[in-house]
Amino acid sequence: MNLSFNQPIRQAVSATLDEYINSCQLMSQALGISQVLLNKENQIVFASPAFAQQFNFGIEELIGENFNHKMAGVFSASWIKQLDIVHAQIITKNQRRIYLEVCKKNTLVETHISHKAPVFDQKGELLCLHIQYKPFTIARLANLGAKFHKLEGYYPLTRDGFAQVELSRVQQMIIYLYVRNYSYTEIAAWITRFSHQISPTAVNKQLSKLKTIFNVDSSDALKDVSFKYGYDVAVPVEFLPEGIHDITEDAFDLWLC
Repeated sequence: MNLSFNQPIRQAVSATLDEYINSCQLMSQALGISQVLLNKENQIVFASPAFAQQFNFGIEELIGENFNHKMAGVFSASWIKQLDIVHAQIITKNQRRIYLEVCKKNTLVETHISHKAPVFDQKGELLCLHIQYKPFTIARLANLGAKFHKLEGYYPLTRDGFAQVELSRVQQMIIYLYVRNYSYTEIAAWITRFSHQISPTAVNKQLSKLKTIFNVDSSDALKDVSFKYGYDVAVPVEFLPEGIHDITEDAFDLWLC
């Protein structure tokens, strides 16, 4: 599918910045969209409650602030530097783009999808940069089953419910892949490709250690406790590179939106 995202948007809005902000407020109230608007000086002129909640800000501390300065408390310096480059390219080329944004949080990664588009007025002057954020999570069938079958208290819906169990880096990678039904050979190939050299035999030995750690005596029981503690969505930092990755042309192939 060709969405022609590389072509200029070639459209402007017949509205003032205040009018555009008002329309975004209405959308935020009606749909709960996480969005933020930046003016020419990169100042935040509008932030939705969903955006503030997503990044743990108060609305009152955002308006009028430099976007990069505020996000510096959330992301690394290299991330902020990349933000400058990405936003300048979008505005200069007059393109809407989709990004997978990956941030390291200790031993895991936090990810979200961002849709960014410049908005111009009828005179061709930049009105604002419009950014919408969507959390990116790998679907949990267990959570869907629990929701629709009215099961409570078993599978955590957020990372707050994860087990506080200290695992080695290799063990954390193995359990993430194992609970998502990768074979010993596939696990070994994946980990070897992206981080540590390991054999299928070594993977099997580590799984035996994991059974001891979680006090279970079978592979099914290990998978069950892994689902329970959320390891199927706890993506290890080794598997996704930190940064802002343009996925505009690949969003549909990657099943992201």
